Amino acid sequence: MAVTTLKGHVSRALEFYNKPDIYIGIGKTTPKFYLSMSCRGFGEGYGQSVAGIFEFEPTTQTLKMTGQLFAKNGDLIRPCVGISLTFDSRNSNWNLLYSDRFGVTTRDVRFGTTYIEVDKFAHAFSDTSLYNSIEDLDIYFDAKLNRYRMCVSINVKNGNYAYPYAIAQLESEDLMGPWVTTAGRTSESLGGTGTSYVFCGGVPFVTTGTVDDTIGVYTYNTNLSTGSLKLSPTYGGFRTWGCVMPIDNGDNTTSYMLMTFDRNRGYGSFSYGNLYFYISKEVNTGIEHDRIKHTWLL
Repeated sequence: MAVTTLKGHVSRALEFYNKPDIYIGIGKTTPKFYLSMSCRGFGEGYGQSVAGIFEFEPTTQTLKMTGQLFAKNGDLIRPCVGISLTFDSRNSNWNLLYSDRFGVTTRDVRFGTTYIEVDKFAHAFSDTSLYNSIEDLDIYFDAKLNRYRMCVSINVKNGNYAYPYAIAQLESEDLMGPWVTTAGRTSESLGGTGTSYVFCGGVPFVTTGTVDDTIGVYTYNTNLSTGSLKLSPTYGGFRTWGCVMPIDNGDNTTSYMLMTFDRNRGYGSFSYGNLYFYISKEVNTGIEHDRIKHTWLL
């Protein structure tokens, strides 16, 4: 199934595991979920982009925008793209991270327009002589270790590859940092973009886009490759996103949904085109949410 979008690309799903009324799923009790997208249909430049919040109803394949986000720094209001947005059930905060910026609000960001005050956070890849930026980050709180974990895509300066992106994992006791690495970065030859955490059988993994249309899978905390997801059919994309979500089937089993997009389809000055949703053929016994809700608080 493909959903056509206007110059938009998938950011990541909003995974609210401790807010039951909006828990992601397509089972009997969870008929819809929310996701964020960096929408570039409002103009021909970054300054015209917006972080949109969308409601997706899988039974009717309906996708509609319900909210939008803007970053605020004093009197300056600017768009934010490639965001990570999570809900913290401990304090009812919505945490926004994108690039090297962090902000928090208690407003329900799913609906209407939200302005979030942001500041820079400290991280291990801030040396501008080596790195252009960090992008596509995803976070969660590891209650066992009492600290936050982050996976991130790094834009390597003066890289020897057409798409000089690598992935890394970091940790911090505070969302403002300092964020320090827990594993060395991967080679930029792999073209890692769109990093996301996903749990399978209670174990966290990192999924990421690659130089072609496969989705890479890496171990938590060590960045060791465990292979890639097999897509049928493939969709002709490259450097896409690895946004994988556990789906409660309503019968004590869990499936997994992959949300991704294609590139380079001739959409004017933008390379983003259709949204694609894949459902796994395999299922796990048990409900993933029940396995992780006591350790994954974001």
